[in-house]
Amino acid sequence: MKLFISDIDNRKIEVLAYLIKELKEVKISDLVAATGLSDKTVRGIVLSLKDNPYLDETKMSIKYNEKGNITSIIVSNISLADAAFFYLEKSVIYIMLKELFLRGYLDKNKICSTNFISEATFVRYKKELKTTLKTFDFTLSKENILIGDEYRIRNFYFLFFSFAHSKWFFSEESYSDIERSLSASFFDNTQFDTSKKSMICLLVFICKIRNTQGFYVDRKTTIKLKKNGSYEQIYQGIANYINTYCPYFKNKAEETQCIFFFCIRGQLIVPNPYLEEEMVIEIDHFKHFKETRNYLVQNILSEFFDDDSRRRQLVNQDITMFLLYVYFSFIDSRKFLYVYDEENYYSRTSYEKELLEKIKSFMDSTKHKTPNNLFFEKWFCGEKGDVLINQLFLLVYSLVSRVELENIVTVRVHVQISKVYVADILKAKIKQVFAENVELVPFYDESTDLIVSDKNYSNEKERSLRIYVPTFSDPQYFDILCEMILKEITKKISQNRSW
Repeated sequence: MKLFISDIDNRKIEVLAYLIKELKEVKISDLVAATGLSDKTVRGIVLSLKDNPYLDETKMSIKYNEKGNITSIIVSNISLADAAFFYLEKSVIYIMLKELFLRGYLDKNKICSTNFISEATFVRYKKELKTTLKTFDFTLSKENILIGDEYRIRNFYFLFFSFAHSKWFFSEESYSDIERSLSASFFDNTQFDTSKKSMICLLVFICKIRNTQGFYVDRKTTIKLKKNGSYEQIYQGIANYINTYCPYFKNKAEETQCIFFFCIRGQLIVPNPYLEEEMVIEIDHFKHFKETRNYLVQNILSEFFDDDSRRRQLVNQDITMFLLYVYFSFIDSRKFLYVYDEENYYSRTSYEKELLEKIKSFMDSTKHKTPNNLFFEKWFCGEKGDVLINQLFLLVYSLVSRVELENIVTVRVHVQISKVYVADILKAKIKQVFAENVELVPFYDESTDLIVSDKNYSNEKERSLRIYVPTFSDPQYFDILCEMILKEITKKISQNRSW
């Protein structure tokens, strides 16, 4: 969100982000060292945080010395997006973007009179807005209308409003109307958590606003859906909603597909992951699309799934949706983060680094294996290519994680305690914490991973790790036991992930 906020307020957000992440009392000197800002600037920013309504006395505490100087500050566990929105909301660029969305054009007179800014100020901020929009491949016409691909414009608004804050930005009546109508025809048949429901409402609202303003989706590809399958039910549910509650829509079929693609690719609706054979997307008319898709699918299957044919449908479907997203509406979502620190944002474990390197390896070889592929040349080169490779990394990581959910890692634990009753109590406590990740075995054998005991009962044949716990009632001993079991679980996960 830095693009839409003033430099002064961005510095406040940077300090706020650091404080939220620390989750402890921070000295002013430490805050100066961490942010690189001057002592005077940091003190001024800390004082200004008191003006933020999201940071009342229950969320933030500032300590002073006997001279009245600030010594330290602590911020409770709060959402950065919610607290930082206070600064975005004041931004003229934000005001202009919201106006541009709701009206379809910028009304200079309305913006100036409503927000008490001069015409010269409007012109200055409009120039800044045009520069910002150019980074997303958009322009403003002479009539102050946003010009660009409609799919990409809708994705821009969706990312902008969904990243900005957790609340609904528009009239409560508009939200209630959409939620009520979706519940009547759609929500009742599908399970949603609160965040997914609010995002679908936002997506539908954006589509309604854009279509009403005369900005229509005009792209459509052929989708074949298995009769009475889960995908067909979702698709038909969206189509019924539009026909019933948006009868005025132009290009209804295209609008249905637009919402469907957004919902599936954005995981707003998640069917059973092994039902992908229920949907076949026709992509032959997209130049080099099929070649690109097949190349990625085969490499992902080979590198991460041992060419397991059972996974092909899953990988094929997710890669198809990913490439359609790239083709129709790709936008670098990192630009909508309030604080983007690449080093921390992309901090990875050794396993994750290995996963990324494998992806980079087969992507680098595309120049030799798929010469003259315009799709690769346009999207997977330069800065844009780096962003998409990171997106591909997340996609593959998601695929691997979904498959791993089928294979719960189990640590075999044998509890041998000499004191009466204590073993049963310890077993119950262990099971309460680790559930299916622990199998409690009655006797020791070579497959046992961990022995829990109060004394050294080991014999020469024993090879398992032993942890000593004399009682169930001492929390320190139990914490150590839990830590050891967790290490064993983590070790097994790492072994399973070694390619």
